Amino acid sequence: RDQSGLWMAGYGSGLIHYDFSAKAFSVHRHRQEDPSSLSSNLAYQVYVDRTDNLWIGTWGGGLNKLSKNAMQFQTINSRNSLDGDFVTSIVNESPQSAIVSTYQGGIYRFRSLNDGDFEVKKLPGSQDFDVNFVRSVFPGKIHIWVGLNGGGVVFKKSGSETAPWRYLRQVIGHSNSIDYQLVESV
Repeated sequence: RDQSGLWMAGYGSGLIHYDFSAKAFSVHRHRQEDPSSLSSNLAYQVYVDRTDNLWIGTWGGGLNKLSKNAMQFQTINSRNSLDGDFVTSIVNESPQSAIVSTYQGGIYRFRSLNDGDFEVKKLPGSQDFDVNFVRSVFPGKIHIWVGLNGGGVVFKKSGSETAPWRYLRQVIGHSNSIDYQLVESV
């Protein structure tokens, strides 16, 4: 949600916006001939940052940024900054940064810069998980927690580039372990 209305990811139908004042829907879709359109109609995640820019995670088209000042999508994908084009989550980390996770491409920190641009940094080691399908991320005050599709949970100390990733996973025959390996949300 932003000041103009409600934004929704329509898996297969693109990005949907409901304008509260006009009481009307509009839909943004991928157009093959237009590189400034949404990169994929398989919109999966929507995130509004502190400056009202809209970030859209897609399944197969990477990440899209829609600036509040222009109706053009900027695509961040495997051709320019990401190692994977399947965005599984976008979560707020701080007023200046968000964490973006991908299927088979690792986890990234997007930090806003003063000029309205942003920098992208991959979290070290995030592409080396035993199961490289990140379902969800929770950036806590002490640790970053990551739910994996079939690999349990991994975590590391927040803000540390060198801290190792640690696993919480199912151990057969051990009653004090995760009962199921697929973790949808943390």
